[in-house]
Amino acid sequence: MQLAGERPEKGRDYYIMVCTPGQIGKAAKQLRFFHFLVKTLLIVCITEMLLIQAVFSEAATPTPGEGEAQTVSLPAAAEQREYLWFSISYVYRAGGQGNFGPLREGSVLHSGDHYKFIFTPTEDCYIYIFQIDSAQKIYQLFPMERFGEVVVNNFNPVQAGATYYLPAESKSFMLDEQTGTETIYFLASRQRDVALEEQYQQYWQTLQQPQPQGDSLQEQLEQLDQLLNYAMEVKGKARIIARTKDAVTTWQEAGQAFSVLQQQLDNMCDGCVYVIRFEHR
Repeated sequence: MQLAGERPEKGRDYYIMVCTPGQIGKAAKQLRFFHFLVKTLLIVCITEMLLIQAVFSEAATPTPGEGEAQTVSLPAAAEQREYLWFSISYVYRAGGQGNFGPLREGSVLHSGDHYKFIFTPTEDCYIYIFQIDSAQKIYQLFPMERFGEVVVNNFNPVQAGATYYLPAESKSFMLDEQTGTETIYFLASRQRDVALEEQYQQYWQTLQQPQPQGDSLQEQLEQLDQLLNYAMEVKGKARIIARTKDAVTTWQEAGQAFSVLQQQLDNMCDGCVYVIRFEHR
């Protein structure tokens, strides 16, 4: 490069390019197209960077149980409608003495132990609770009109906010001498389960006959068992989780006052079953 007015150095050749107006216009168009192309590539790159950042941010967010304690709160309105929510307590006490403790999956109880179930629904619905003992006899625990000589009047549909005690607030079930595995089915539905009700009624009527025929009784038992297992396997299982707040259920029995921390049924969809098995020894 040299300044204007300077003389060219010897030994060098210099060339002058002369462009026509058409060539200048064409070059300008090419320059504008290049500028547009660069802008487009920049926009694409920035968009891809934002997407990648969003994916990594989502992947880095911990899920419940990964790196942080899981907390349970009352369900949101949408979830509350999709699922059926209950505060629930399964409890027992050895030999009918002392305090009640939690009855859990795999618990070991003995003949003469007392046990009961307590639940509070958050909406009106239908509840069916059955117990199957080691002899494969099925007992309907809810609904129930009377327990022995005590009128309990536990009927469907259950009412939102009401607390139900099985068999009654002042009574408990007691394990007999038939040892083995005991299974409890807790089924909840927004609609009445007519098929399940009719099947149990047929089973119970067959059982009450003076000399029930073995084939007929076994057939009724199998059909009822199929209904319960269908609800459990096809519609899903629920599970009990602890409540975050210290919600307590209290009651009186045999002149004593008792209280237990409430728990909550989780994933209890419409028609789902909560199943618990314990050993009776």
